[in-house]
Amino acid sequence: MITDTSVFLGAWPFRFFPWEGTRAIQTRLARNKITVAWVSLFEGIFHKDLAAVNLKLAQECAVANEGSARPRLIPFGVINPKSPDWREDLRRCVELHAMPGVRLFPGAHGYSLDDPELAALLRAVADRNLFAQVVMKIEDERTQHPLVKLPAVELTALPGWVAKIPSLKLQILNMQAAVPDEIVLPLARSGRVWFDFAMVEGAAGVARFADRVGTGQLLLGSYFPLFYPESALLKLVEADLSETDREAIHFAQANALVPSR
Repeated sequence: MITDTSVFLGAWPFRFFPWEGTRAIQTRLARNKITVAWVSLFEGIFHKDLAAVNLKLAQECAVANEGSARPRLIPFGVINPKSPDWREDLRRCVELHAMPGVRLFPGAHGYSLDDPELAALLRAVADRNLFAQVVMKIEDERTQHPLVKLPAVELTALPGWVAKIPSLKLQILNMQAAVPDEIVLPLARSGRVWFDFAMVEGAAGVARFADRVGTGQLLLGSYFPLFYPESALLKLVEADLSETDREAIHFAQANALVPSR
């Protein structure tokens, strides 16, 4: 059993992928023995009508999950706290689409983590017992289209919100290992913030990062199809963790947060 907590469906506007369509995404993940995937649509980064984006996501997942298809796709709606309708978007994610979590893109949607509207959204997410994912970085600056610059997110304010919202549980996607300890360690020690390692690079990079945050705060996230799923899986093998820790990162920790149903 393997859960991939960072997968995307839909169209990436700057290049084509060999995996065209949801079934092709499922097939490639299944080839790597991934049995559950938490998914959002790429269109959630760029489109303004997030209600339509999240509806399409729910429909895609419903069709893809028919029968015994694997991996099972679990939809995470995209919410923008700078949108005047974000509360209605959140309500629809929960009440209409039965989504267990949301995915946030501060860098693409133009807000910082000290924004009071984000605080209101995080409180609403916690009140509804949802899981939040905050995407720290979308693409390497060197490969971004010159007309679409998507900055990495500054995490300095996040430990404060985690401390002030005691029921909040979230994951940082595309975590950067260079984030200093004074930010990373309070998040990890809260026991309510998890990290993926799709963008943690270098020899023994995941092993060193695991030493900082603890293996209990790591979740597998491949960032497929922008990255290959094999990359995250091989990084975990290269980290040379215990079998117990590896199995927990593969599935148990994610399933405890969002049961695969």
